[in-house]
Amino acid sequence: MNHQNLQIETITQQRFYELWEETRSHVTDDENQIYQFFKPYIETIPKLVLGEYYWQIFLNTQPFPKILMVEGSVKKMTSMTAEELVATSPEIFFSRYKDEDLLSIMTYIAIIFPKIFSLAPDQRKNFNFTMYARIMNDDNEYKWNSIQYPALYFDENDQLLYGMVLYTNVDHLMKPDVTSIMTVLDATMSDKQLFTYYSSTDQQWIEKPYPNTSQREKEIIGLLSQGKASKQIADILGITKNTVDNHRQRLLKKFGVQSSAELVIKAMNL
Repeated sequence: MNHQNLQIETITQQRFYELWEETRSHVTDDENQIYQFFKPYIETIPKLVLGEYYWQIFLNTQPFPKILMVEGSVKKMTSMTAEELVATSPEIFFSRYKDEDLLSIMTYIAIIFPKIFSLAPDQRKNFNFTMYARIMNDDNEYKWNSIQYPALYFDENDQLLYGMVLYTNVDHLMKPDVTSIMTVLDATMSDKQLFTYYSSTDQQWIEKPYPNTSQREKEIIGLLSQGKASKQIADILGITKNTVDNHRQRLLKKFGVQSSAELVIKAMNL
């Protein structure tokens, strides 16, 4: 494995919710059908977790993402019952996070999901990421949780509709001086797995100004964040592929990056 420390930019809570808003779907579906998709993952979890846990399945919908199903040690780990957790808002749920960990987690999410969206559907299953943060439990104590997304469900248009999140108490595994982190494992090649480590101690806590971009350029960044290719973007915006490529090259120069993936990550961080 290759270990790599990367410096990242911290986002604000407001920017996190704006980015989340852009990815939400308007689609709802039959809950039993959804459960069947996630069932193999649900059945595997008890055999693999390293501590007490609970999982939730969410619908990435408007006007707020909605938790559909919850199971496990919910009350003990969150101080909320399963019914209360299903009914709660993202803001209330995130208020249970330790303050110094919350913005790091939001930043990690803003970094990793564009990467997931940029992958081909058959590659996503090989791309695993885990975040670590302290969350208040039923005894009003902050405990380290690992936060994983075992499975994401995309529709035929490659839009994220549903996701599964697994929370595991790993407090017994964490050192006293550890800070919030995210680990990313790219197992596309089984014999050459790539491991990346993001740490909150490497963050720059000063926001940099967003480069001057036109409305069209912002639209292109948004579509790139969804994993769209130049031809798809051209069709959506009603312009030529060459025009899209020209915009993309100017954006790479403005943001000081070398690839579309880096462009999306830096744009989201800013």
